[in-house]
Amino acid sequence: FESMFVSGASADWSQVNPVITGDPEHAVGVYVQVSDTLDPTASREQMKAMMEGLLPGEVEVGAPVPDRAGNSDATRYDGTLRDRGSGNQLGFVSYVIEHRPKPILIMYFCAKTRCDDDTQVRVRQSVQVS
Repeated sequence: FESMFVSGASADWSQVNPVITGDPEHAVGVYVQVSDTLDPTASREQMKAMMEGLLPGEVEVGAPVPDRAGNSDATRYDGTLRDRGSGNQLGFVSYVIEHRPKPILIMYFCAKTRCDDDTQVRVRQSVQVS
C-alpha cells in the first residue's frame, strides 16, 4: 500500500488489488501525510478536491465532523478510495489536524465500505501530535 499512497491520484493499484479481493482482512493500514493544501475547516466538497490531489484513485468523502485525534482537536472525514480501473475500493476514516508548519492527515483504511470501529478508535486514541 505504501507505493500506491505515495503515487497520488494516478497510482497503480495492480499490486494491492489481489490483497483487496483475495485477503481483505489484511488490506488495512494507517496512512499519515502533512500537506499545506489540507484544511481542517473544509467542507465535504472542498475536502474531496483536496484529497483527490493527494490520494490514489477516486475519492468519496462524507461531511466533516468535529472530533479529537489523541491529544488534538481534529475534523473527521469518512469515505472511500476507488480504483478507476478495477472498481476495487478501500473504506477510510480520516482525521485532519491543524498543525504548524503544515496540517496533518491521519487515515485508517480497510478493504470494506465501513472500517472496524474498535480499530478506528484505537488508531484515533493513539495519535500524539507534538
